[in-house]
Amino acid sequence: SGTIPIEAAMIGLNIAPGINRNFAAERFAFAPKSFEVAREEAKAVMAHDRRLRISGFDINPDAVKLALRHASAAGVRDRIHLQTADMRQFSSRFKGGYIVTNPPYGQRLMAGEQLHALYRDFGEMCTKLDEWKVFVITACKSFERDFGRQADRTRKLYNSELECNFYQYFKQKTIGGEL
Repeated sequence: SGTIPIEAAMIGLNIAPGINRNFAAERFAFAPKSFEVAREEAKAVMAHDRRLRISGFDINPDAVKLALRHASAAGVRDRIHLQTADMRQFSSRFKGGYIVTNPPYGQRLMAGEQLHALYRDFGEMCTKLDEWKVFVITACKSFERDFGRQADRTRKLYNSELECNFYQYFKQKTIGGEL
């Protein structure tokens, strides 16, 4: 939980992946010096003075608690805002921004009409945001229809063995009632 905002903060602060963990290879006879040098080099280029505006939301308070724990372990807890909230109430005082989300796919969580309604509500919410770019990862084949608009670009990717699409919306369109 919290993967997207945590990794966004790490990228924004130029924090190398895995900097806060140990690797089995560090115990190899030839490796300790190499790992130590690489870790010091990575720490030297961190940009902790950068201002970030990263928020993460989940409707499940337990998921938010877990995300807070993961953010602490990653060293970015004080750099991101995480809260329990329903996306249907999302609004922003900022004219533009980015939404990156990995909503339920209809596999483990949510299915049928409940899932389609979630995607429709998400599409409606997005129409209220000026100049925001939206990026969605899902395995649900009806996402674009439910969302209310064909993506500007789609990329196939895999979440483990599950085939997904990465839907990319670069401009908001409101012609004809469509997002």
